[in-house]
Amino acid sequence: MAYSTLDDPALAAYTRASGWDEASLLADIAYRAERMKQDQGIELDRVKEHYIRANRDVQQGYEDRGMFQSGTRRQAQNETLLDSRRDAMDIVRGTTNGIADLYHAGGWDLSSIYSNQADNQIAAIENPDYWL
Repeated sequence: MAYSTLDDPALAAYTRASGWDEASLLADIAYRAERMKQDQGIELDRVKEHYIRANRDVQQGYEDRGMFQSGTRRQAQNETLLDSRRDAMDIVRGTTNGIADLYHAGGWDLSSIYSNQADNQIAAIENPDYWL
């Protein structure tokens, strides 16, 4: 049976005296986690928009120089995509770690749940259709 940090009698006395209980702490953590997910969505949209603009600029630059069919254009596009994917994955991992830290601070180990969610999001980011 797993125990939370609130099973500590001294901490339980403190939380009672301050008006907190485990349910309200979990509700507060859930609220903070949801806000972090919303912020993650905004950041992922920003990275995707940046990729679309950067990719368009790469294509336009090579077209202007008459090198649209060149291998260097394709290499520049791939580098742009890799940079954007890396940024998006960093955002997902940062959010996942932040949420896991919130729960861990309360003694609830839900990190495996959030780790699986991060793996699914990263798999989606690696899908080329994500960037269209």
